[in-house]
Order: sequence, then C-alpha cells, then structure tokens
Amino acid sequence: MPAKCLSLTIRSKLGHSLRTLFLCWIILASPYLLAGQDCQVQWQGIAGDITQFKSVTREIITCDSIQALRRLSAGVQQLHQKGYLLASYQLDLSRNDTLVINVYLGEQFTWAKLNTTDIPGQVLNRGGFRQKDYLHYPFNNKEIRRLFKKMVIHSENNGFPFASIYLDSVSINDKAISAKLVYHEGPKITYDSLQVKGPVKIKRSWLATYLGVTVGKPFSQRDISAIRSKINSLGFAQLDAEPKLTFQNKEATLRLELAPKRASRIDGIIGFLPNEEEEGRLLITGQFDLSLRNLFNSGKGLDIRWQSLRPRSQLLDIQYDHPRLFHSTLDFHGSFNLLREDTTFITRQAEINFSYRPSEHSLSLFSQFRSSNLLSASAFEDATELPEISDFSVDYYGIRYDYRGLNDPILPTSGTSAFIDAAVGSKRIQRNADLPAELYQGLDLNSVQYTLSAGLKSYRRVNRYFILYHQLRAAKIINDRLFLNDLYRVGGLLSLRGFNENFFFASDYVLSNFEVQFHFQPGAYFFAFYDQSYLYYDVSQNQFEDYPLGIGVGLNLPVASGLVSLAYGLGRSQDQPLSLSLSKFHFGYVAKF
Repeated sequence: MPAKCLSLTIRSKLGHSLRTLFLCWIILASPYLLAGQDCQVQWQGIAGDITQFKSVTREIITCDSIQALRRLSAGVQQLHQKGYLLASYQLDLSRNDTLVINVYLGEQFTWAKLNTTDIPGQVLNRGGFRQKDYLHYPFNNKEIRRLFKKMVIHSENNGFPFASIYLDSVSINDKAISAKLVYHEGPKITYDSLQVKGPVKIKRSWLATYLGVTVGKPFSQRDISAIRSKINSLGFAQLDAEPKLTFQNKEATLRLELAPKRASRIDGIIGFLPNEEEEGRLLITGQFDLSLRNLFNSGKGLDIRWQSLRPRSQLLDIQYDHPRLFHSTLDFHGSFNLLREDTTFITRQAEINFSYRPSEHSLSLFSQFRSSNLLSASAFEDATELPEISDFSVDYYGIRYDYRGLNDPILPTSGTSAFIDAAVGSKRIQRNADLPAELYQGLDLNSVQYTLSAGLKSYRRVNRYFILYHQLRAAKIINDRLFLNDLYRVGGLLSLRGFNENFFFASDYVLSNFEVQFHFQPGAYFFAFYDQSYLYYDVSQNQFEDYPLGIGVGLNLPVASGLVSLAYGLGRSQDQPLSLSLSKFHFGYVAKF
C-alpha cells in the first residue's frame, strides 16, 4: 500500500477512535454535567401527599435521576412502614432542565385485629407480641417480619427447627386490616447422638456436654451455630469439615470431623540483664512454663509457671481449668499464686471461679483470698508510723464478663477479645509482733476494699503480610489504707517490655501494647512494639506517678517441635533513661506436644 494511502487510513481510524471516546465521555459524565446545570425540581400531586413525601426524603435539588430514584425508593419504604401501602411515585425525565416528580400517597391502612388464639403464649411472648400494637395502629410490614423472625428463632432454639408462620384470612374493610396468625411448630426434635471422626482423643460424652448436644435435649440452632467457635476455643482440636446434621424419627444426629492441634507446651526462657547490684556483671534470670491441655481426654487444663527474674525473688503460679464441671453447663477455674519479693515480703493468693459460657460470651462469679506478710521487720524497729509494707489479708467476691472472639486461642491473627470485672473485699490489717504496738493505735484494722479491671485485645489484618495488634488494659484498687504489697505489679515481657519483670508497683494503671507484625509464613513473624503506660499509687504519704514506655523489636519463629521467641526492648521512665546499656534481651523456646 502506498505511504499516502496508509497515512489517510491511520488518520481515519484515529479520528473515529477520538469521536468514540468523546461520545462515551458525554454519556458517562452527563449526570454530573446535568447536576451542575440550573435545574428545577417540580413536585406534582396533592399538597398533603407532597408534604409527606418530602418529610421522608432528603431534599432533591438536582436533575440527577439516579440520586432522585435512590431517595424516593427509600422514602416509599418508610411510608409503607407507616401504613401507606399504596404510596408510589413516577419520574418525568423528558426535559433536561426540569425533574418532574409525580407522587401518590393513598390512604393509611391500620390494624383492625390480629387473631392469635391458636398460638402458644410462650411463643408469642418470645416474639415480642403485644395485642395493643395490632389494634388501630398503622399497618407496618417491617414489624410483622420482625415478629415472624423472632417467633421462628425461638422455635428453632427450643426443639422445633421446622416451625413455620404466616398470615391467613386477610381482609380489608374501610382501610382496616384483619388477619389470622397461623403457626405450625412441626415435629419436636431432640438430639440422638454425637459422632466424632478423626484422630483427636476426646471423650464423646464430655464433648456432647461441652457443645450442648446431649442425648434427649431439645434441638437448638443456637447450639449448632456455636460449634465452630467452641471447638476453636478448646485449642487442642479444630474442625476438619463443616458439621453435618441429619434428622430421622424426630431425632437429630450430629457428625464432626476433628483434627488435632498441638496445644500443650513447655516454655523455657533465659534472660541476660545488667546486674544493678554488681556493676559490669550480667544477671542471668529464668522462667519455666508448663501448659497441659485435654487432660484425661476431657478438655481439662493445667498451667504451671515459675519465675526467678531477680535475685532472691521468685514467682509461682498454678492454674487449673475444668470445663463442664460434673457434666453441667458450668466451668470451674482454680488458681494459686505465690510471690516472694527479695527479703521483704511474701504474698499468697488463691481463687476459685465458676463461669457460664454459652458461646463467645461468659459470665463468672469468683472468690479470691489474698494475704501478705513481712519476711523481716528489722528495718522497721524504729518506725514512728505503720510502714508501707505490712501484714494483711483480703477476702474478695466478684463478678466478671468475658468475650472471646479471636480466630485462634493460641496464635490469633484476627478478631477481638475483652473482659471487665469488679470485686469487693473485706480487708484485715494484722498486727506484727516484731513491730511496736503503738503503730496500730487509732488505726482501723478492718475495712472494705474494691478492685476494678478491664481489658481489650484486637488483631486486625492489613494485608497478606501485615497484622496490627493492640491490647489495652486498666485496673484500680480502692481503699483508704493501701500498702505496697497490696498493689498490682507491672513490667516485663508480658506487660511493659524494656523493664524487669514486676518492676513497678501501681494501685491505678493503664497499659497499652501495640505491635506491627510482619508474617512471612504461618506462625512466623517479625514485630516492632511500642508499650505505653500510666502508673500511680499513694501509699503511706509516699506518692508515685509516672508514664513509662517501652520500644523494641522481636521475632517469633516456629520450628519442627515448637516455637522460638526473641525480643529486644528499651524502656524509659522517670528513673530510667532510654539507654542501650539498660536494654533487655529475652530468648525463649516453646516446645508443643
């Protein structure tokens, strides 16, 4: 082809393409162009009808037909819910500079009567039915749907999963609607058996009680919907497939396929810290954790934690969990804690806790006993007032609410958990025979002490690799006469990194832990953290207030039989500068089995 002809062909195709693009732009942009033009919105219809329509639609001031349709449709739905069942509208789009809206409201329909004589009263009450709402009140189809939904949900959670409900004998007389509510409960279904497949060693009778699907119990859809979250909460098992449910002879059979998860662990940590008592030398600290899960194949758990993180100081913590105590719906938790603080004092604490957990939510009642005693009173022989460390005991009784919405109880990557608890206790200050008797004169030895605490933990996935983790905790002790050995302990790997374990005392504290985690394979991630806190106490005319913080980086790395943890942190407080010479380095290895 000659060059001249080739040039004309290219120009022709280029011009056609430009015209096509211009026409497409005009079509797509026309609503926005019209929106910017001078426009008149003209309402047509009876004045009262127009007023009602304007009251349920936001002001329409443009010729954008899509926006007008959206607002008018939402308005008509509201009018239908007010009993104007014939309300409608039409748009006239024949002129670009005028948007004509024709509206029709129609009559308002009201209830004359809703007959419910054949429906059990309990079902009506659970559905929120009130007879007066259906006598001369506007007909509201949204309320009817809500009533139907509540009645069906109540039925399927009380043994009748095939219940149905509908309106019958509907009649309209002079804008007044009469109808009969017809309810068929269907056959009553009870649980027949629980079948478990997979290599997980677990007693079926205990698992059936834990899941709420024991033989002979009425079927509940709520129990079935909660199975996944309850199995995940166990920690040592996971669903390998969706639960399968079959019905026969008015009985339901549940089949679960479970796969094991390594949840029991042994955790050993060695720490290398600057020795503050002997300059230039390192202090080697240690910690040992033992966590056993699914003891006796019945979901029980035992945790033992021992620490020796400072010279002549030790911590022992033992916790025991017994879910579904005696095949009931109650869970039991017991714990014992012993803290020896150098040669100053020793504190013992024991707790028993009974909780009810139908799903992710739980409510607990607990009783706690706490006592603390001086190990040596020689330093206070010449004291003129009761020292800030003294002998006492407290009996607490409290209540706790807990929510667990994490996707995994051991290594979560998404979800939220929270708790709040409150306790009231009877505090008794005990006389120490090695202290002068006059120190206790005029002192109220018996008083009431309160504790409040709350916490929130959240994991948010940003993308495939990054996860944001944030934990917020706060607590407070209320009493007119507090001692140092009364107070909370803050600091260390599990609370405020960059400081020694249990470094701070506080009667009031707020603690924020924030991490940016980079996950490069399942369970393995680098992280950078920032811990910020507020600490306060006022003990024996000795007041303390500070805002210590910790920053650092770390690594969690799974290996064949466990997890290796590394953390490096710097801490700053009013008594400690942010210095590399005071940094904290921790190495840990968790062996799972």
